[in-house]
Amino acid sequence: MTFDAGESTSLRLDRQVLGEARRWTVSHRGLEYPGEVIVSQVVNADWGRPLGGDLCFRVVFYTVPRRIPSGQIRDPRIAMVVPRRSADSARERLGREILAIHEAKERYITGQDAATRAVRASMQEQEASLVGEVARHEAIAYAQGRVYTEAGTAIGPSEIFVESTAESWVEGLVRAVFARAYPSLPFEFASFPGTLTAGTVEAVFRGVLQGDAGAAETASIFGPALGLTRQSAPAVFDASECRVVSINEGELRSRGGEMSAQELLGLLCHDHGLTRALATLYLLAFVRQAQGEVELVPDHSVRLGEGVPLLSDRISWDLVGEMKYTQSVEDELGVLRAQPSLAWNAALPYATLLVPGLRPAHDASEIATQEGRLVGALEQMGRRIEGFREGIRALAADLGEDAGGLLSALDRLEVLSVPG
Repeated sequence: MTFDAGESTSLRLDRQVLGEARRWTVSHRGLEYPGEVIVSQVVNADWGRPLGGDLCFRVVFYTVPRRIPSGQIRDPRIAMVVPRRSADSARERLGREILAIHEAKERYITGQDAATRAVRASMQEQEASLVGEVARHEAIAYAQGRVYTEAGTAIGPSEIFVESTAESWVEGLVRAVFARAYPSLPFEFASFPGTLTAGTVEAVFRGVLQGDAGAAETASIFGPALGLTRQSAPAVFDASECRVVSINEGELRSRGGEMSAQELLGLLCHDHGLTRALATLYLLAFVRQAQGEVELVPDHSVRLGEGVPLLSDRISWDLVGEMKYTQSVEDELGVLRAQPSLAWNAALPYATLLVPGLRPAHDASEIATQEGRLVGALEQMGRRIEGFREGIRALAADLGEDAGGLLSALDRLEVLSVPG
């Protein structure tokens, strides 16, 4: 398990960051989990509410002893830590010294000459030493305190607060929380060759669901482990035995074949330990595998692979491979259906191939007008097909070729032009 603090190099348990939610990422069991860390003196009931958006964990460090009431934490991915006792006089003194050094660096030591840089470097070394000393005090206090989670206080703090670095504390807490909340994951993470980040998920989507040659290697190494391909054809989509796709199918079946896509994404993250990016990949894989559809939110920004705006208000199973995947698409998914619905906006991507200029509509009269244009174009196509048929027969006779294949294609096309 590795820890990434982004732009920050350390977690500061002092007054400068009290109450602020800071973004952190933790890589665990092959997944990169985005979350947040909060240091606070006072209790905020909102921090115990179920996580939203792409947050996969929240760790709250209280700087003074607090009792967290049962039921206040309502998400298994949240941990709140309290020390056994309030900060002692030595800890308070160290904190004041750190703050004084920090303020001096910001306000007074701003020059760029050699002497000033030397003074700044000396102050930074002194600050780092003081921060380390504070961390040792904090480790002792938290090791003797309590770790609260949704399940109670089963996590022993002495197992977490061994080292004197806040990074190791967050790492240990997230590991312990996820081990208890998700003893197993619905895919073979042990077979991952590396960490599955949000960017890697996009590459898997392009390689597996779109057949992008540039992402074929990523598809081949992650696809079988995720259950989206088979070992015999590691870059070819086949989710017939995918455990997460089966979970999605069961959830829709229990709801009559239709449910909120956002509810399903939240369920996959909350109940099964997925990241939001990975849950979105599995949702789209389900649409493709089950030949379903997902309706999009109004005024969505989903585009096709060429960058052309998707005119339809939904992604049907056959459009999954045509859409341009972006991380924002997860927020634009509305209603997921196991079976495609018959609607004007659903047929629009295909209708525009015959009649350019058709557009999304919800008003019945506007839909009727556009449907009239489409029907007229189909009837005109039917009248032209007979001329094409005669021309093909004549050309085939001159060349001595069999025109059966082309004529059969025209017959199938002619079906579309028959009224009713």
